[in-house]
Amino acid sequence: MKNKKTLKVLALALAFVLVIGIAVTGTVAYLTATTTAITNTFTVGKIEITLTETANLSFKIVPGSKDTKDPTITVKSGSEKCYVYACVENNLVIDSTVVGTPNIVSTDWTAIATSGNKTLYRYKEIVDAASADKALALFTEVAYSNTITESTITALDGKTIVVTAFAHQSDNVEQSAADATAKTTLGVSGT
Repeated sequence: MKNKKTLKVLALALAFVLVIGIAVTGTVAYLTATTTAITNTFTVGKIEITLTETANLSFKIVPGSKDTKDPTITVKSGSEKCYVYACVENNLVIDSTVVGTPNIVSTDWTAIATSGNKTLYRYKEIVDAASADKALALFTEVAYSNTITESTITALDGKTIVVTAFAHQSDNVEQSAADATAKTTLGVSGT
């Protein structure tokens, strides 16, 4: 009987060792997995514009005549979508009367503010130049009043028309906010 009892104790001890071995082996053999790293790189968006004219920049005023003048704003390829503005400061004025008038391309540009001799225009739509330059003609000529007299024409000597361009991102910006920034930037305080 002692043998049977010893065998039982031995079998019980062996079973205990086997259970401990399985438990230890089971905790060491977890399943695992690792991913490869993903790197996010950020770049800064940009807007690039130019203002050019192919026509002559010096003019001789002749009452009733017209001169070719073609200021063109170009939004360069790769620029972010943007609102485009042009400020025209027309100093061809005698006694508060404008005597030289640029023919703004009214189908493309809307006057949004005037202050003194400055008028701020906004292009008709958001300009998307992601894949190609976008050229925006502002006007093509300046017409002179035929009421300019010989005695008043000398007051126009050295007077100017100054054009300045501005662009503002359109993504995540309300048009009214962009308009306000353009007014401040280009110094047009009127409405």
